[in-house]
Amino acid sequence: MGIICKNGEYIGEEPSGGSGGGGGHTIEDSTGTALTQRDVMQFSDSFAPTDDSTNEITKIELNKLDSGEIDDIVTPLPSVQSRYHEYSTEEHIVGKWIDGSYIYEKTINLTNVSVTATTDGGVILIESNTSVKDLINAEGMTYWSGNYQDTIPCCGYWTKANICKNDTNIEMNYERPSGTDTILNMYVTLRYTKSNS
Repeated sequence: MGIICKNGEYIGEEPSGGSGGGGGHTIEDSTGTALTQRDVMQFSDSFAPTDDSTNEITKIELNKLDSGEIDDIVTPLPSVQSRYHEYSTEEHIVGKWIDGSYIYEKTINLTNVSVTATTDGGVILIESNTSVKDLINAEGMTYWSGNYQDTIPCCGYWTKANICKNDTNIEMNYERPSGTDTILNMYVTLRYTKSNS
């Protein structure tokens, strides 16, 4: 049984014994020109076409492929859907950590948080009595009065902030040189493992 190609495209398989006409066969390139030398079709050692003794069938053996070559051929590029990430305030699983534990993610929204000046480290409570075991990653953004926005973590001139976890709580630690302000909206996305997972 052989692979039948026309205009560079696979069009089917021919049964053993050929078409019965005995007149041979041709394989054409994309312009319709008959290829009379098999070496012009040889993509690599793994794709070496051979004719049978009656010149009825050209076979391309694929079982000579190395595993790496197979991966190159059959592994698709990531789809748009696989790169799409949807944030949610509901806890959901997004992967596995190196110890086999599930990685969870959720986004927390806090509003109207008063922030006073401190250089010793102010604390904003993000979540209390948490079931988080390992806080793998935390990121977010803050919208301040006056239409000012920071990302978290941040290390700006006016505000420095990062997310951390102690035994029971997840908190945002911050420094602010002067003044009192209000965070109108704060969104913090946490990725973590849980004690019971």
